[in-house]
Amino acid sequence: MTTHHNTTPPSYLLLLPHTPWPLTRDSLTSTYSTPLTHALKSLKHETRRSTHGAVLDIAVPIPYLHANSTAPRRDLYPTIQTLASNLYRLVVLIAAKDGINISDSEGLDIRVQLVAAPRMKSRTDSIPDAGTDVDLIGPVITLSALARCERKWEWVFAVEGDEGEAVLHKYLVAQDGHVRIKRVPGGSIDVGELESEKVETTGDAGDGEEDETTASATQDHYSVAVGGTFDHLHIGHKLLLTMFAFILAPSSSSDADPIQRTLTIGITGDELLKNKSHASLLESWHARQKATWSFLQSIMEFRPAFTSPSSVTITELNEPGPNGHSVHIRLSPSLSLNFVEISDPFGPTITEESISALVVSGETRKGGAAVNERRAVKEWKELEVFEVDVLSTDEEVGDQVDDDFKNKLSSTAIRRGLAEKAEERRVGNERGGEGRE
Repeated sequence: MTTHHNTTPPSYLLLLPHTPWPLTRDSLTSTYSTPLTHALKSLKHETRRSTHGAVLDIAVPIPYLHANSTAPRRDLYPTIQTLASNLYRLVVLIAAKDGINISDSEGLDIRVQLVAAPRMKSRTDSIPDAGTDVDLIGPVITLSALARCERKWEWVFAVEGDEGEAVLHKYLVAQDGHVRIKRVPGGSIDVGELESEKVETTGDAGDGEEDETTASATQDHYSVAVGGTFDHLHIGHKLLLTMFAFILAPSSSSDADPIQRTLTIGITGDELLKNKSHASLLESWHARQKATWSFLQSIMEFRPAFTSPSSVTITELNEPGPNGHSVHIRLSPSLSLNFVEISDPFGPTITEESISALVVSGETRKGGAAVNERRAVKEWKELEVFEVDVLSTDEEVGDQVDDDFKNKLSSTAIRRGLAEKAEERRVGNERGGEGRE
């Protein structure tokens, strides 16, 4: 069964033009800064009408993913990580500059959706998506899968210009139903040598023999782990979770008996967080688990509701021993997500031998090395460790903007902000009461 909330925030979709090439910070900024700014500013006003914030799905069509659909995810990881981190960074920077709330439930819940799509510059270039939408499980989907997923968007933001109109046209061809469209200005799109979008996969040993190191480096990962506190889920968490889901090997429509795939999410237990700043505003383990699951579901579940009314099953376990408390979610016959309450820095990575990859942030890379040291003691194969960037401005933006940028990426700062809001409301209510006396 799935969990539904009584109060659902309004949702919106922004269809960006195809990614520029090469995928540098400068090229992404020049291409996407203008449409992102206009969409975010527009929704800043919309959130004032809702007491439950709003959701913005940002769909980014990526020809690089389309051109390399059969390549191992580990070969694509560096480029896609750069893209995702710079997109999320750009969102935070715009929000910091324009005072847009993306930090709590009263603001915007931003989600970057990775779309594998061929490059096209006009409607006449529109062609069907290659392949089939296997079971419509992300985090990499096609534009047609996005259009058919039956999510109820209040508005679809489309970007002006040939490439933006081409993406919108392709979306509308696949979409069956009425769409309210709001156009936003586009940026400058500069596409370099497209041939370089096709990667050469690693793994050719050259002499016909594949050594153990090469095999390890090119393997698909069917069991991937990530860990964290995930309190007041913010954009840094979303980047980490997106790349965590990305590195898992995708299912294949040709598999009669598909390989079982597992995503393991270690979430710090409540007992370890008692001494945190503003501890009274820390979310409970169950609240953090539900928020983490909600985000992962939003970037992975695109099956139309009528085709899978009971496809998601949720089981909570309380067993003795370490990692005994967990929530197991079966998202599809071949894919499980296991949320585990952890009481130490290692969690399931040293109790589950089948895990083969670990995703960490740049701030916690030492944790990956420590995990592999413990696995070596057990004579287990070491995990391949994938790192996501620590989001930062890295530019002169002014002290106020830089501080606001950092605050949007810190659970501690978010709790502090919530405490300040609560105090302001308390004082306001007391003053209002005095005025009525």
